[in-house]
Amino acid sequence: MEIIDSHTHVDNVEPWVDPPEKLIGLMDEANIQKAVIMTYCDTPIAKEDGLDYIIASVKKFPDRLIGYARLHPQAKQKAIALLEEVVRDHRFMGLKFHPESNKTRPYHEASLALIRKAGGAEYPDFVSLRRRVA
Repeated sequence: MEIIDSHTHVDNVEPWVDPPEKLIGLMDEANIQKAVIMTYCDTPIAKEDGLDYIIASVKKFPDRLIGYARLHPQAKQKAIALLEEVVRDHRFMGLKFHPESNKTRPYHEASLALIRKAGGAEYPDFVSLRRRVA
């Protein structure tokens, strides 16, 4: 049976410097074959080039790592364009949406536009909710 870790981070932003090689080592120790990876930052607002590290990591370990785009919905059309680009050009498989981090409620129109784009293209949406968002 193949085991896939569905929520991991690789990034090179302080204080969370977690390279893909470190994750691969941990996966090997735990007998995990694949992992979904994402940044710690909401691209492009928190970090303009946040997806570049994920792109490079997936290219380095294409049989082990699955890219998800962590995007800030307030970037609106830019976020949607980034999602389209990384799915089309870099084999990303889904959207990571973090309302607590980006301070945008999941039912805000900017959030819904991004979620609908991913859902309409049949890409998974991963929404992190730690508190009540109503």
